[in-house]
Amino acid sequence: MKRMILHTFILVATTLATLLVITNCNPVTGDNKESKIDSAPKPELTSLSIRKDVPPVFTNTFNGKIQLIEKNLFDTVTYNIYVYKNKVRIDKVQPTNNESYIFDLISNEKIIQNHPNKLYSIEPYNEEKTTYDSTFKIIKTENEKSILGMKCKQWRVKNTRENTEVTYWVSTNNYGFYYYLTKIWNSKIKVNKYFQVVSNSFGFMPLEVTERNLLRDVKSSLIVSQISQEIPDSSLFIIPTSYAQFSN
Repeated sequence: MKRMILHTFILVATTLATLLVITNCNPVTGDNKESKIDSAPKPELTSLSIRKDVPPVFTNTFNGKIQLIEKNLFDTVTYNIYVYKNKVRIDKVQPTNNESYIFDLISNEKIIQNHPNKLYSIEPYNEEKTTYDSTFKIIKTENEKSILGMKCKQWRVKNTRENTEVTYWVSTNNYGFYYYLTKIWNSKIKVNKYFQVVSNSFGFMPLEVTERNLLRDVKSSLIVSQISQEIPDSSLFIIPTSYAQFSN
């Protein structure tokens, strides 16, 4: 009888010890190291087709002029951007203004004006489709700074596959036009594609943008140097009657 009790006790003790070892093991690696919880911000992946923050109809209340400075490894370009309702005109600031772009943000029409030759052409709209997957990581930080007297917050979008991280300092002043503009003007560049994937970003516009590789080397930057809310002259959005249409 004593031998049977002793055998039962040994069996129970062995079973409890085995369960204790299994419980304390890392379930992924199988070793006995303590598991660590990943507290890093997780990606917020949102397809453009199901963006709940984008109004069902065109929405924009900002009208005015924005001056934008674009820098990359090879050049620095300044643009004057005129916005009125659903129309946007973009001029390069240079000694001789050779081209202007006029956009209709509702119809997605893009008109290119060649001023020296008094020609214009209409470019078809090609939607840029980007696959949003786990290589994207979006971090909306609480960092703030003032730009042109406006409080801006820092958003960061990282893509490990493309070896790129873009930092945006964003302000909201009902800049509804900006969402539509990034889909039709330079829609293939990363700073515009990445901004499109950020959820709840409609109405925001970055006043500073910096694109870096993952080693933190700067590749390009965009800086808004001026903003005014004066209504632009409506003639800016009209093709002069002296211009002829050019087509291939």
